Amino acid sequence: MNRAALCLVLTLVLAAAAAAAAPSRLPPRLPGGPAAPDAAAPEAADAPYVFVARVKAAQPGPVGMSMPPVYTTRLTLEVTKVIRGDLEAGQTFEAHHSVRQMKQPEFPIGELALVKAKLVRGAIQVISCEKADEKTLADAEAGVTLPVGWRRADGQTLSPWASLGPGAWPKDAKVPEGTPVCAKSGRPALFAGKGLTFEAEHVPPEKDIQWTNPDGDGLYKITVTNRTESPIEVPALASDSKNILWTESLAVVCQGKAQPCPGAKPLTAVPKPTKLEAGQSVSTTVNALLLGGIEWPRGGYRVEFQFCLGELSATKSFYYMSRHHDTIRKESAAQAKARAQAEAKAQADAAAKAQAAEAAAKAKAEAGGSTTAPEAAAPAFTVTGLKRPDDRVTVAQEDGRTVVDVVCSFGIGEATVTAAEAWPASLTVRPRYAEGRPFQMLEGFTCRVSTGTGDSDTKAIKTKTLEHRITRGDGGEVAVVVDVPAEVRDWRTLRLGWIDAYR
Repeated sequence: MNRAALCLVLTLVLAAAAAAAAPSRLPPRLPGGPAAPDAAAPEAADAPYVFVARVKAAQPGPVGMSMPPVYTTRLTLEVTKVIRGDLEAGQTFEAHHSVRQMKQPEFPIGELALVKAKLVRGAIQVISCEKADEKTLADAEAGVTLPVGWRRADGQTLSPWASLGPGAWPKDAKVPEGTPVCAKSGRPALFAGKGLTFEAEHVPPEKDIQWTNPDGDGLYKITVTNRTESPIEVPALASDSKNILWTESLAVVCQGKAQPCPGAKPLTAVPKPTKLEAGQSVSTTVNALLLGGIEWPRGGYRVEFQFCLGELSATKSFYYMSRHHDTIRKESAAQAKARAQAEAKAQADAAAKAQAAEAAAKAKAEAGGSTTAPEAAAPAFTVTGLKRPDDRVTVAQEDGRTVVDVVCSFGIGEATVTAAEAWPASLTVRPRYAEGRPFQMLEGFTCRVSTGTGDSDTKAIKTKTLEHRITRGDGGEVAVVVDVPAEVRDWRTLRLGWIDAYR
């Protein structure tokens, strides 16, 4: 044996001896990496699937040669009781289990086990599988009396919104008797209910970079669907008189920490459950890079986000590349801060304006004058041809631009806009699902200008399709800039069509 080979053997022997002498000293976890076994409890508490099953088989799989090793096992499970999730008693399936620890895991083969699992890339992945006894079952059933992301600690019930403080939930909102309430925020434990699907999908990045952002740049499309044939009210999905309050309804669990959706604010008015018609889907977009308190990886590593609505949740694995996503994350935070400041200023200005108008009306009334407002001028634009009763299109001037605001909760629609005067050289079309919820994608858009309306003689109508380009704002919102050539600017009728995503 030559000297190099001898040195290698001695090195391996010494390393093995050191590992055997101190088996309890585990290497530190990589930022964003898999948690050590003793840190698995928070993940198990938020498991979207909790059930009792008979472990029919446990087939060991490949072992990752890290330190500690990563053991994989293929489990065959027969469900006997469902505590949480959309499984059914009696079904048998195979599920994957993976754990990083010093010893190979053991499973109660042939016996009943309490299983906690999640869905990863369409397959069930077991988080924990332990022999079922009275205590473990009682703890599991008590745990699902709370929505995902909620905790019981030191005799208190805590929600992901605890950090918002006591003003996070309106004090005059009625809470059903017996409903758990967050000790810090006053928010009640609200559930979504049956008959719904809850999905999360990453939004494709504006620029796809190989080996860098295969899961996008932190934007996720969240969709809630009523899969029944009847209307459903969803208590966990709050609404006000106009819009769905997505940011105040969604929570996110990451690295064992539960927190509100980025941008969540205390609710000042009593919310109401969102009503979904039969088969209806509603969506929003969440920027996961705005989450706080996350240990973002150095280099490239995966981070898991669990998006939650009541007892429903969807887990997505996100590949974070620090040299790329660090910059995006900092820019997103700066943009979110600027938007929040602008929104606060707009609210303050509106309140001041309302107070001034009220004071002027009061002064005029005291002086014996009339408080009747002058008659409004006729609008410069008329809108027709909307396909749904809740669709809305308005035209206004903003910073020297003509902006066409489209509000369409379904995401697909069309409208005809007739101008009283000639069109400008360009228009900006801003599609939104609702106020504060812009489209994050736009797969189809058409814009045609013509010399007449539907009531005109069609033989005499001239029509031209206008060139346009789709832009994306700092928060991922899309807009369309439409160029209007000089020769058609006095053609007064504009026909718009939009599709957020082909169904």
